[in-house]
Amino acid sequence: MTGKTPMIKEVAGVRIPDSALAQAATTLALEASPDFLFNHALRSFVFGVLAGQKLKLAFDPELFYVSAILHDLGLTPAWERAERFEVDGADAARDFCLKHNVAPDKAERVWDAIALHSTVGIAPRKGAEAALVQIGAGTDVFGFGVELLALSDIQRVIAEVPRHGFGRKFSDLLVDIARRKAKQHAFTFVAEVAREHVHGFPGPTYKELFAHWAAVVEPGPE
Repeated sequence: MTGKTPMIKEVAGVRIPDSALAQAATTLALEASPDFLFNHALRSFVFGVLAGQKLKLAFDPELFYVSAILHDLGLTPAWERAERFEVDGADAARDFCLKHNVAPDKAERVWDAIALHSTVGIAPRKGAEAALVQIGAGTDVFGFGVELLALSDIQRVIAEVPRHGFGRKFSDLLVDIARRKAKQHAFTFVAEVAREHVHGFPGPTYKELFAHWAAVVEPGPE
């Protein structure tokens, strides 16, 4: 299989929502994203559902799907704005939901799920959909949460929704956005990638800031 994986009905036994809202979200993600990024978003949904089943979490499948399939919109040229990529994507997804007559409180749940998906320790406190976007995406990118999944399921998901060199291409994408938006991504995992791969990356570390300010306000020995 090559290219993106459009409008499929099921992956590894997980049904893909096919409501008008879900189909519109799929179309938006397909149009905006390169193949490796779209397939990552789809795998994130499937891994999240499988983990949610294991954890016995009650969640809204449609809202979770919209959140997962759109969670990296902020990394695409069409939807990149002035904020860190998670916030750009969250803003775009919330606007999409409101445009499609999703209730404002549900649109905010989508915003939370996307804006917090890379923030460890907070997303699970913002509802099941936010928790599962973080788990699903974390599984696909870092292997977080694999203990919740059967190896056979992981292999089946990747076979049905190929990675297309995701590891290298996603890292390159993060390096590129860090070069252009260093300030917005300070103190995030993007900055960690950038410090290794972007020469002269200006983003400070917590240690550097702490030491600088301590030297200003505590100039001499006590």
